Amino acid sequence: MSTKLAIPARVPFVALQRQIDSVRRELEEAFTTTLSRTDFVAGAGVQEFERRFASFCQTSSCVGVANGTDALTLILTALGLSRGGEVITVPNTFIATIEAVHNAGLKPVFVDVDPTTRLMDPSKIEDAIRSNTVAILPVHLYGAIAEMDQILEIARRHGLPVVEDACQAHGAEFNKKRAGSFGIAAAFSFYPAKNLGCFGDGGAVTSNDSEFIERVRTISCHGSRTKYIHERSGFNSRLDTLQARILSALLPKIDDWNQRRRKLAAAYERRLSECTSIRLPASRHSFSDVYHLFVIAVENRDACKEFLSGRGVDTGIHYPYPVYTTPEFSVPNAAARFPIADRLCRQILSLPMHPFMTTHEIDSVVEALQAWNESGTR
Repeated sequence: MSTKLAIPARVPFVALQRQIDSVRRELEEAFTTTLSRTDFVAGAGVQEFERRFASFCQTSSCVGVANGTDALTLILTALGLSRGGEVITVPNTFIATIEAVHNAGLKPVFVDVDPTTRLMDPSKIEDAIRSNTVAILPVHLYGAIAEMDQILEIARRHGLPVVEDACQAHGAEFNKKRAGSFGIAAAFSFYPAKNLGCFGDGGAVTSNDSEFIERVRTISCHGSRTKYIHERSGFNSRLDTLQARILSALLPKIDDWNQRRRKLAAAYERRLSECTSIRLPASRHSFSDVYHLFVIAVENRDACKEFLSGRGVDTGIHYPYPVYTTPEFSVPNAAARFPIADRLCRQILSLPMHPFMTTHEIDSVVEALQAWNESGTR
């Protein structure tokens, strides 16, 4: 008699349905309010969310926009930078960071990342500054803030604005100061899988410069402050009222959900610390990461990913290719010029991470990685 092999229950990479179920009443109220008021565009819920999110980010001002890519593009456009000017950023990010630079009529210039933090290496910035450098754009990758004290000091010495790509860092802190409050402005994304996500695309710009925010708001609405009076050519990039009300319903939960992520990260770190084949994310004094993603580095990454899948663990790769492999943004001899980013893209593996993970799911991930570590197949 043949025996069927047991199929392991899968550990999902994310579990949005669990999150939705936990706040269903608040979400239904957001839908009902919007349906009853029919204020689908530029409704009162947008201004309310902007006020709340600015307060959450410890900034004075916020404007909701259509998505995180637009948020970055609008910031760079509103700065009025010289067309063709160079923006210093990193190659190990989602292409949206670089698209925004390009769409604002600017040129990305890459610097390598620190091998421990995987974030912009401040020691590489000054060598990249030239006469046509117009801004520095650090990326708070995976929910970890870049070394903003050093980056801001370099920017101050050279008279350059700093724009934060905070699309993965809702609520992350450095010295108790939150992502989105360091530079001239910051871009956030509310894509559904983010720590704070809506039910589609959405984004925001935060700043402590209220005049700058009003400039962004004008550009985002066809260059208009008053209906049919257009000060300039702009964009059509607005946060829908329904999405704003959904975000307002979720915002009071975000600190708790981020703390759950930190506890899960601590469990991963504690239990995987003796797995010599795995390099864990950096733990830094004075930084409070929010673990949008929990990313390990491992040799023979693709084999490890397949091994974990066979044990019922879903994983991701963020991101498998440096941005300079995209033809439009190619850089000569890039692998040699940016060896850390190049190597990391071949080694990184994102483990399941969301605030509704169960103890059993953590056990399953850890046990699968321990088995990989002991297998010798690495």
